[in-house]
Amino acid sequence: MISRTESGGQHRPVERGPPPSTTGSAAAAAASSSSCSCSSSSSSRAEQGGDEVAFEVLRKQYKKLEEHERSALEAFVQAEQKFARPPLAVEEAPPPRAAARRRGADEKHKQQQQEQQRRKETEALRSEVAALEAELASVTEERNRLRSAKRRLERQLSEAEAKVRDLERKHRSEREEVERWAETKRAEIKKAQRKIDREKAELAAAEARERSTDDKAAVEAEIDAMRATVEKLKLAGEEKHKKSLARQGALRAKIQAQDDQIKELTAAVRAAEAAQLDQAKRPKRPAVAETDAAAAALSSSSSSSSSNKLVVEQQRQEEDPAGRREPRGSEEEPPWRTVRDGIRERVFADGKREVVYKNGTTKTVDGDSVVVNFANGDVKRTDAKTGRIQGHSLSRRHAQVC
Repeated sequence: MISRTESGGQHRPVERGPPPSTTGSAAAAAASSSSCSCSSSSSSRAEQGGDEVAFEVLRKQYKKLEEHERSALEAFVQAEQKFARPPLAVEEAPPPRAAARRRGADEKHKQQQQEQQRRKETEALRSEVAALEAELASVTEERNRLRSAKRRLERQLSEAEAKVRDLERKHRSEREEVERWAETKRAEIKKAQRKIDREKAELAAAEARERSTDDKAAVEAEIDAMRATVEKLKLAGEEKHKKSLARQGALRAKIQAQDDQIKELTAAVRAAEAAQLDQAKRPKRPAVAETDAAAAALSSSSSSSSSNKLVVEQQRQEEDPAGRREPRGSEEEPPWRTVRDGIRERVFADGKREVVYKNGTTKTVDGDSVVVNFANGDVKRTDAKTGRIQGHSLSRRHAQVC
């Protein structure tokens, strides 16, 4: 509190606010520390993906800096107002000579007191001016520091915004790339699904054609189509076929063994069928004799392969006594050929065709008849001329004529 002398000898108190140096320095320290911490935290959050939070913190810090700058300007204005000189006291007109004599001593004494008071006020004002100048220097320094901090925060804000724009652009490009990749994968899946559906339709059509083929002409046409398909598949899978040659050797040996077994069983079945046909042509005998004959035929067929071959030769001689008796060694057995998965076929020189299915069933087709040997031992023979069907079941050990 500093008192100034007004006109009339009264003292007017002059109020001073808190020195802005302390508040300004504290605010500057707080602003600098908060700006440092805010800049470090905003950079770390921006690296972690919290760019929006960092932007909000930078904006708040920017507002705080503006408030500090505004308070510094107000303190500067107050300091300038304090430097303004007080209004000069208006001196009154000198009193008359008679009054001046009576008041001479009082006025002189009063002037001396006023002069002393002015000197004291001048000293106080000088000390106050020095303090205000120091305070103004600190305020100016604080203002410059706040401006530099403001520029630094603005630069950091612009860098963060640029980084966010780059991240958004990168995110958009990556998202577009992922969408393109997903679209290509969906197209590939659709294409593969269409191919699978087409193959299923072709397989279903082939199975339907196979089930619906009853006459020989339809069978031949289907076989020709299958052969063409097999040739195409062979050309397409030639490279794959080369890789599986090693495995096919072992499989061929196994298949040959199974073929030999099938031949033996077929010969045994034919021998049993021939024996039963001969038995049917002969006069009827007791049922016990027929059963013994069939059992003897089966035991003789399973005893050795040589006896089976002999029975087959006898059956051929009985069926065709006219003169189709050629030595067995003169016929060369043709190689087996895979028609489809699990189905093999071979064609003899005389036109006879033999097909082996994957369930073990064998079908022999020639110009006179069609013989089907099932896996369970049953035999079905169809005469091409008369259409008569003969069936033989080993499980029941009796012949059935339909």
